[in-house]
Amino acid sequence: MNYHRRAQFSFFVLAGSTLFIGAVFGFYVYALFPVVRSIITYNFFVGQTCDCQNLLTFSQHPFLNIFFLVSFSAAALWLISFIVLLFASWYRSLHLQKDFSLAASHITVPPRLRRLLQSHHILRRTLYISDTQPQLFTLGWFRPRIIVSQAALAVLSKKQLEASILHEIAHIRNRDAAKLGFFSVCDRVFFWLPFWHATTQKFRAYAEFAADTYAVQQHGSRQHLAQALFSFLERGAQLHPAVGAHFASIPHLRLSYILEDRQLHYRALGWLPLVSLVVFTIAALLFFARGHAVLATFDPSTVSYLHHCPLAQPNGSLFSPAPRMSVKPAEAMSVVVQSYCSL
Repeated sequence: MNYHRRAQFSFFVLAGSTLFIGAVFGFYVYALFPVVRSIITYNFFVGQTCDCQNLLTFSQHPFLNIFFLVSFSAAALWLISFIVLLFASWYRSLHLQKDFSLAASHITVPPRLRRLLQSHHILRRTLYISDTQPQLFTLGWFRPRIIVSQAALAVLSKKQLEASILHEIAHIRNRDAAKLGFFSVCDRVFFWLPFWHATTQKFRAYAEFAADTYAVQQHGSRQHLAQALFSFLERGAQLHPAVGAHFASIPHLRLSYILEDRQLHYRALGWLPLVSLVVFTIAALLFFARGHAVLATFDPSTVSYLHHCPLAQPNGSLFSPAPRMSVKPAEAMSVVVQSYCSL
């Protein structure tokens, strides 16, 4: 089984889902912003007027108008939190990488391991730190480094260390540290999606299996890689929360795969994200088609009709029903059903 292709497939599913959902939420915030601004201006700044050219449709039902304001705030908060968490995760990884660079120890690398690192052009990107716990992981989003603790050098034999380093080299080749760091942020932001957490875990598993396959093929022995993984498991290696690709990730599943050559399947990976995305797409299209959040381009003759909106009258109310409007289909981005405005 080609786990590298499965990891790539799950990566494209997750990345495509992120772009699609982000685009939907971004359009929703962009479309609702003029109306929310007009509502706030009308209610809190007397004498100001709304921008009717960028008017957005609202529903006649009063409770749905409140829903628009709440959903706009939630969508804007989601976008802001996603950007902030993504930047914080990248900065934490970069800061940790600098700390390890400053705390790196100068040790004598075995000649065979040195040639291995030189052949993959990562000799200068391998750092050795002083730690009582065996640590071996790949850190960094754009220029990843391999971090090796002195305890790992002490407990692993030369061949075990080579197999472990080859596993981390595979993570560098596939940029798994950046992918896992990005999807860990998405996992916290997309907690409301039923398939996201499971798909992220499957991507992590496939990435580890692909790295194990590469290490076994390059090293030529399953035994040394399994022994190295068991040594980390036996000594209870701690996984740093800011680290994306750790050698001791999901050890039990990997030992079953390495030693028994057991083909591990995730049947739900292919159809569950796709079905969820289809349902999300249909719901988004229905939401926009019903006129609950649609940005429209108005004809000048249509804009003059806005003077008859209830908010333009002395007794106009924010949550009172609005009249229907007629918009030319050729000049509108989508169908406008109802609208509010303040003049």
